[in-house]
Amino acid sequence: MPNSQLDYSQILSALKSASDFDLYRLRCAIDKETDDPIRIQKLRQQLSVGQELSYFDAIKNALIPCRITKLNPKKVAIKELESGKGWLLEYCMLNIDQVDAHINQHKPQGLDRHSLSVGDAVGFEKEGQLIYGQVARLNDKTVTLNCQGHKWRVAYVFLHQVIDAKGKDDFIQGSLSGSAYNGSCI
Repeated sequence: MPNSQLDYSQILSALKSASDFDLYRLRCAIDKETDDPIRIQKLRQQLSVGQELSYFDAIKNALIPCRITKLNPKKVAIKELESGKGWLLEYCMLNIDQVDAHINQHKPQGLDRHSLSVGDAVGFEKEGQLIYGQVARLNDKTVTLNCQGHKWRVAYVFLHQVIDAKGKDDFIQGSLSGSAYNGSCI
């Protein structure tokens, strides 16, 4: 299995112009590859019970640190290091090569679902104030944020990444001057 890293930005860009039928055919081909017993056996040979690594959680769009608890023929049993929750995962979900899972798509304004993870610090403007918060959930067209004791649902295009969040707790509770309304409190 090659260790080369794919450019997901280019792949996602190409997929946007693909037909639904082409996307389905690709999904079938990918499923066939990830379910291949020879591929699974090669992955299993790189793993051992007690090994710490991470897996990709598609809902959170983030890598989750875990420890392997059992190597089964088709799936791997893991325990999340932070929550202690146990899961039975497909081997392909494991980030064996410690690949950076962030997909950086260059867009002129705002963020998109692929550039955020649950827990990321972001901001947006509302009625002249800059609101800061933490991503609680990634929805199809909006992000649910925890900010200043409230939950907000904001379109991706209105969000910006926060680079320096000294004192994360103070940061989530604070706000600064800004200029436009673009979210709704839920």
